Formats: sequence, C-alpha cells, structure tokens
Amino acid sequence: MSSRQQKLDSAVRTAYDSQPHAVDAIAFNPRNRERFLELVRSSFADAEEEEALKHLEKLRKRGSRNGGLPRKAR
Repeated sequence: MSSRQQKLDSAVRTAYDSQPHAVDAIAFNPRNRERFLELVRSSFADAEEEEALKHLEKLRKRGSRNGGLPRKAR
C-alpha cells in the first residue's frame, strides 16, 4: 500500500469511528457525507470526495473480520 493509500485508510477509519452513522447513512445523506469528508480532510487534507467514499465502501465490503470496518446500526 502506498503512502497516500495508508494516509487515506487511516483518515477514513478515524472519521468512520468518530461518527455514529453506518456507511449507507454516510454515503447517501448529504449532511452525514459532508461531516464525514470534513473529518477525513482534517487528517488528510489532500483527500478527494470520490476517493474517500470509494475507500469507505471498499472497507465496508471487506468487513471487520477481514481488516475492514465494523457494522453499525442504520
């Protein structure tokens, strides 16, 4: 994993952990999505919206047992 990918991964995980919302609620609710992106960019200023959301989705699909994100209640 490149340095950029590592920074993005860390920023996405930190932002996700600090929010009460599930991935779908972040991706499809504009207010939740903007807050999530603000949190990501506070850790990794160069993160682009599409890049961060794609990585969030990838981590969700991977699942917590495989190094991805844990499920949250919707």
